[in-house]
Amino acid sequence: MTTRIQRYMLRSVAVALATLLLSGFNVATQAQDVLSETIWNIEAAAANDASAWFRNDGNTRGIAYNKATGNLIIFSRSGGLKPVILDATTGDSLGVLDVTGISGGTFPASLIDVSPDGRIFAANLTLNANITDTAVTPNPLRLYSWANESASPKLIYAGNVNETPFRFGDSFRADFTDGASTLYVGGSNNPNLGKFTYDAVDDTVSAVEVFNFGEPNNLVLRAVRGMAPIAGQDSIWVNEFVYELRKMSTVNGGLGALVPESVFPTKEALWVDYAEVGDTRLAAVFPSSLTATGQSASIIDLNTGAEIAYTAAGPNDNGNASGGPILDIENNRMFLLATNNQIAAYDISAYLPAEEETVTVTFRVNTATVPDTLRGS
Repeated sequence: MTTRIQRYMLRSVAVALATLLLSGFNVATQAQDVLSETIWNIEAAAANDASAWFRNDGNTRGIAYNKATGNLIIFSRSGGLKPVILDATTGDSLGVLDVTGISGGTFPASLIDVSPDGRIFAANLTLNANITDTAVTPNPLRLYSWANESASPKLIYAGNVNETPFRFGDSFRADFTDGASTLYVGGSNNPNLGKFTYDAVDDTVSAVEVFNFGEPNNLVLRAVRGMAPIAGQDSIWVNEFVYELRKMSTVNGGLGALVPESVFPTKEALWVDYAEVGDTRLAAVFPSSLTATGQSASIIDLNTGAEIAYTAAGPNDNGNASGGPILDIENNRMFLLATNNQIAAYDISAYLPAEEETVTVTFRVNTATVPDTLRGS
């Protein structure tokens, strides 16, 4: 039997909870929306603007976020090799990395990544890592490391990727999840992915493996361009134009779970970053095509296949499909390098699942003060 005092208390709890909800406990909503407003952005200068380090010339291709310092590092080759350090909060330039001794390759360095403790890694671009013709200058793949943003670079690998005669350096990713210390390097029209085990004690590459996905004309995965580590699993997401996003074993290179095209339309996307927020799995991809209209990044909910949000396209083509997004979930941000167009930071807090909060409400009722008319028998 529900007494009057019990009904009185239930009504009081309902009112109190309604007051709490109206006083600031917000619930994030997920709706497809264009991210037209940036926290900050840097627009690409004209290709012939000799004063600018970021131009519409295809020479700014690498982006990485240094969690240890809260800075971004953008690798530009406009007017010379310039790994520019930006304040990730404001976009202000803080200087450049030392590039003393970096040389060799079609590009001496182009892509970059950073470990959680702030060690920086970069790769050059080589059109053939295993040139055996003695009349041709060898063009090995080169990997470099910096102890921090103030350090000088060190050459940690220069070799032929286990005698693999393909292009390397169009893709590069460092995987330090779950105690791993691994660098991955791929290339256009290259059915192989190089796995380089990094020895932090000696600051060098201690082992090299090559995962092969089939000949270029018998395509299982033509090339790996987009890569994103997955915490808690011995696998990474891999992606490439005309192929669906799928998992790859970091143990043996085996291709695993595939995200169907009907769920996640990655056949028109290349670069990928991945994050988990509670039970929600998010992927950020870029671009949707090589033309100006395709210079847009999308955030996809992999649980539902829904496109949650996307950035406005840029004015310029990006013929190399370079650049890419970075999800900074801890600070509710997404960074984007859209080569030839812009470098920008976006607030994505409205598109992330709300954190579950438990609110405990304790009511003490002095029955002596309850009106007699509310007392039950």
